[in-house]
Amino acid sequence: MENTPIYIKINEKIAVTNPKIYIKDVAKVYCRDNTIAKKVQNIVIGTIMEDENTKIVYSIMYVIDKITREFPNTHIVNMGEEDFVVEYLVKPKFRKCAKCMKIIKLIILSLIVFFGAGFTIMTFNSDVDVAHVFDKVNKLVLGERKGHKVIEIAYSVGIGIGILLFFNHFSRRKANKQPSPIHVEMRTYEKDVSTAIIQDASRQGAIKDI
Repeated sequence: MENTPIYIKINEKIAVTNPKIYIKDVAKVYCRDNTIAKKVQNIVIGTIMEDENTKIVYSIMYVIDKITREFPNTHIVNMGEEDFVVEYLVKPKFRKCAKCMKIIKLIILSLIVFFGAGFTIMTFNSDVDVAHVFDKVNKLVLGERKGHKVIEIAYSVGIGIGILLFFNHFSRRKANKQPSPIHVEMRTYEKDVSTAIIQDASRQGAIKDI
């Protein structure tokens, strides 16, 4: 067991629901000795006492210290982040109420997005004078300036189809396997938030470290 290598990989942000945090909750552990790997996974790195959702920043050095105290004759190889955020999510006491609140929030958000997007499209059309453009197209194609309802309908349908194709979603199916632009932006936002939380904790000296 002399200098036995233990590989650990931790992501930048991990969500947990158990107040007692084990290494297996936040990290992937690999060791050629399965017995050591299982024991390492069951090491407790902290206990959250708060009764509400909270975020705690840990340093990889803190985790390494916990492991080496139990297994001094091992060599820890970090394959993940140097600092990471553990988000503790309190289990709702009333699951039905929590589910109803999620549905209500989803409906409100959908309405805001729907009317907001509609207002944005209308203001854009007004700024570029789409009606005048339709008049010109109708004049060139049909020789008339009025009665371009077909063009308006095709334009409206085309916007909807374009949005579905752009965001790469139609119900549960995808046009291709590539992540949609909204997914890319969400992942970028999540990473920026985690980085900001870690930097703030570092400045405040609130990182769990050795």
